[in-house]
Amino acid sequence: METEIAIVGAGIIGISTTFFLSKLNHDVTLFDRKNIGEEASGRNAGSLSMQNKPQAIIPLAIKGMKTWEELESEIGGLGLKQTGGLRVAETEVELERLHQDRKIQNKHDLGIEYLNPNQVKSLAPYLNHTLKGANYSPLDGYSDALSSGRMIAKEAEKNGARIVTHNPVTKIQIEEDQNKKILITTKNCEYECNWLVITAGVWAKEIVTQLGLYLPINLRINQMIVTPQLPRIVEHMITHVNGNLTIKQVENGTILIGGGWPGRGSVEKDEKMLLYDSIIGNIEIATRIVPELLKTTANRIWSGFDGRTEDQLPILGPIPGKEQVLLATSCFGGYTTGPYIGKLIAQIIDEGKPEISIESFSAKRYSS
Repeated sequence: METEIAIVGAGIIGISTTFFLSKLNHDVTLFDRKNIGEEASGRNAGSLSMQNKPQAIIPLAIKGMKTWEELESEIGGLGLKQTGGLRVAETEVELERLHQDRKIQNKHDLGIEYLNPNQVKSLAPYLNHTLKGANYSPLDGYSDALSSGRMIAKEAEKNGARIVTHNPVTKIQIEEDQNKKILITTKNCEYECNWLVITAGVWAKEIVTQLGLYLPINLRINQMIVTPQLPRIVEHMITHVNGNLTIKQVENGTILIGGGWPGRGSVEKDEKMLLYDSIIGNIEIATRIVPELLKTTANRIWSGFDGRTEDQLPILGPIPGKEQVLLATSCFGGYTTGPYIGKLIAQIIDEGKPEISIESFSAKRYSS
C-alpha cells in the first residue's frame, strides 16, 4: 500500500501531527502498536502547566497551551480548563527555589506572581496553611487525557487521515535509488511512503536503530492515583517546587494525583506494574499539601510507559543524513507541548521549515 506520509506512534504528538497534516490535505497514515493514546499520552493526569518545565521547553509549552486552546475551539470535547496553577513551597529552602524559578520563567513573559502565605490562604483555603508561599500562573490548567487524543484523531479521520491501530511497525528501509522511497513493514501489511515521522516515545529508540541512530531514551513508568467523585475541593492546578506532585479536580469531581512517581516493568515484556512505595510517597505529599484528601480513598491507580531523553528535551526534526525521516518524541512535558510540536512537524513537511527554530532539539546532538 502507498501513503504520502507515515506516522509511527499514536500519542498526542503523533495524533496532532496527523491532524495538522490532514488539514493541509496531505495523505497521512498513522500507525500504533496498541490503541490511540494508550500509553504516556492517555495515562497521564492531563496536566498543562507552565511552571514545571525545563527552561528550554518553556517556549514550546507556551505555544502548546495556545494550540490546545485552538483545538478546543475548533474540535471541542477535549476537557480543556485553564484554572490557574499554584506551585507550592513547604520550607525556606524550597521558597528560595520558588523565587529563582519565577525569575527564570518570567523572562518568557509568563506573568507568574508570588503569593505569600496569607495570599495563598485567601486564594486557595484548601491548601495547608503552613505553606511558605506559592507561585501563581494564570495559564496553568488541564485537559482530559483519556478522551482528548481520540477526539483529535477522530477529526483527523474526518479530514481523510487513516489511523491503523494494533499494527506495530517491525521494519523500516530506505530505498537507495533516485526516488528514495521509504518502505515500512508492519504486522499486517507493507507500506511505501515519501515521509516517515517517528513519534513513538520509548519505542522510538528501537525503531531508529534500524536507521543507524542511537537515541538515549530512558524508560519511565509513571503512576496516577484517582479518588472517587467528591464535592468541589481543589480549584486550581497544584504542583510542588520539588517536582514530585500534581493535583487537580476534574469536572466529574474526581481528583487526579500524580507527579512522576515511578512504577516498574519492562518494554520488552510489555509489562508495567504499580510500585507500592511510590503510591505511599505520592499520597503522603498530596495529603500534606491538601489535608482534606486525608478523608478520602484511592479509587483507582494506573501506570503507563513513558520515554525521556537524558537531558529531558525533545528530539525534533530530521534524522541526520535522512531528511525524509523526522523525529518528534521523548521529552519532559510532552503532553503540554505535543499539539504544537505536531504543528511544527506538519510545517516542515508542508512548507519546508517550521515557524520557529528547533535546531537545538535536533537528533544531531546524538550523532557522531
